[in-house]
Amino acid sequence: MEPASETGQKRLGDYFVLLRRHWIAFLVSLIVAMGLAVAYLHYAPKTYESVAAVLVTSPTSGSSPSSANPNAAATTINLDTEAQMVTATPTLDGVAKALHLSPVDEAQLVNDVSVTVPPSTEILDIAYEAGTPKAAQDGARAFADAYLAQRAATAQAGLTAAEKAVQSQIDPLNASLAKLVQSASGLSPTSVDASRNYAQQTTINNQLSNLNAQLNQLKSTTVTPGQIVTQPELPTSPSSPNTLITLAAGLVLGILAGVGIAALRHRSDDRVRSPEDLFQRTRVPALSVFSGQLAGADTELVAPLSADGRGYARLRNLVTTGLESAGERSVLVAGVGESGGPVAANLAASLARADEQVYLICGDVYGSTAEALLGTAPVEGLAQVLASERRADQVVRSPAELPNLHVLAPGKDADRADALLQTRSPRRLVDELLATGAYVVIEAPPTRESADAQTLAHAARLAILVIAAGHTSARDVLDACAQFESVHADVFGAVIGRYASGSAANRKKKETSAPRNE
Repeated sequence: MEPASETGQKRLGDYFVLLRRHWIAFLVSLIVAMGLAVAYLHYAPKTYESVAAVLVTSPTSGSSPSSANPNAAATTINLDTEAQMVTATPTLDGVAKALHLSPVDEAQLVNDVSVTVPPSTEILDIAYEAGTPKAAQDGARAFADAYLAQRAATAQAGLTAAEKAVQSQIDPLNASLAKLVQSASGLSPTSVDASRNYAQQTTINNQLSNLNAQLNQLKSTTVTPGQIVTQPELPTSPSSPNTLITLAAGLVLGILAGVGIAALRHRSDDRVRSPEDLFQRTRVPALSVFSGQLAGADTELVAPLSADGRGYARLRNLVTTGLESAGERSVLVAGVGESGGPVAANLAASLARADEQVYLICGDVYGSTAEALLGTAPVEGLAQVLASERRADQVVRSPAELPNLHVLAPGKDADRADALLQTRSPRRLVDELLATGAYVVIEAPPTRESADAQTLAHAARLAILVIAAGHTSARDVLDACAQFESVHADVFGAVIGRYASGSAANRKKKETSAPRNE
C-alpha cells in the first residue's frame, strides 16, 4: 500500500492543527525571534535623527523686469533642484566647517543627510542622522544654515555681477557726456552744432538716468534666500533601530520560523494521531476511535453502554458486514506497536453480546488477554490443540458473564504454542471452529515485534490493525499492511486508541517472565 500524497492544498484549519501538535517548537521559535529582536534593540548602534524645515523663497527682492535679470518676475522655484543643492559641494564644505569635520568625516555627510519636499509646499525638510541626539541636532542646523548661506552667496554674486554690468554702461556714457560739455563751451548758442551738442547731451542724460535708477535698485535689493521655519529639535529617542518595527519584524519572523519548523517536524514525524492522519498517510480507513485508555497488557472488557462500548458495537457491525461481503467469518486483530488484545477481546465480547457464538484465539501467546478475561491462566490451551493432543472444545473457557465467548488461551507452554503457530495447524484449527458456524477472532502479536502476525494472517483473510494514537508511525502501519498483503490477507481497516503509559514496557516484562521449556 502506497502512502497518500500530501501535495494537495491544505485548509487553514490544517495549519492550526499542525501548530497545535508542534506548539512547543512554534513557541520556542517565537521566543527566540523576539529575544533576538530585543537583543538587537539593546546592542545595535543607535541612530538619532533631527529635522530642520526650511522655507525656500526667491533669493532677491526689490528687482524689476528692467533689472539685470529681465525675467526675474516670472522665475519660479524648482524644489527638486533646490533639494539637490543641499548636498552640493559648497553646502557640504560649509557644513564640514561648521561641524569641524575631517576630510574623512566630510565624505560621510552625504550618507547622513536626506531631503524631502512635503506636497504642495515650498519647504525642504532636511533630516540629519548621527550617533548622538546633540550631533543630529547640530548636523541638521548646520545643513540648513549652510544651504541658506550658499543660496544667499549665489544670489549676492548675481547682484554684484549685475551691478558691474550696469556700471560698465554708465562709465562710457559719463565720459561721453563730459566731452560734450567741454566742446559745448566753444560753440555759439545759436549755431547748429550747439543744438546738436545739446540734443546729444539730453540723450546721454536720459540713458544715465535710467542706468542709475537700475544701479540704485540693484544696490537696494535685499537678499532673502529663505528661512528656517522649524528649528531642529533634540531627539528624545533613536530613529534606528525602530522599536515598533523591530519587534514587529521579530514577531513576523518568529511566526514564519515557527510555522516552518512545525512543518518540517510534521513532515519528519509521521506518527498517527487522528483518522485524518491515518488515511492521508496510509489510505487505511479508521473503523473506530476509542476515547478511553486501552489497557495494553492488562485487557479489560468495557461496559456495553459506555461510549467505547457503543464504539465496539459499531465496530462489530462493520466487521460482520465486511466478513459477509468477503464470505468469511474469521478476523485477525493485531496491534502495530502495542498489544491488540484489548480490541480483540472487546470485539469478540461485542459479537457474543449480539447472541453470536465466538471463539477468541489468543495468538499473542506472551500476552495476558486470556488470563484477564478468565481470571486465571488455563494450564492447557493453544499448544495442546495445535499439537492435536486436545480438542478445542476441551480446553476453551468462557467468562461467567459471556457464555457465548469461548476463549482459547495459549496455555502454560507459551514457547511451544509460539513454535506451533508457525505450522499449518492454525489454519486447520480455524477451519474446524468455522465449521461450527461461529465467528473466530484471532488475537495476533504486534506486527512491529515479530512476523507471527503475518503467519497468523494465513488463517484469516481479513485483518484489523490497532494503532496507538500519537505513538504508532505511518511507516509501521504501511509495513503491517505490506506484511498482510504479502500473504493475501486484506486489511479491513484500523482502530485508533490511547494506551496507558508504560504498557509496552509491561508487555516486555510479561514476555521475559513467561515460562520457557527447558
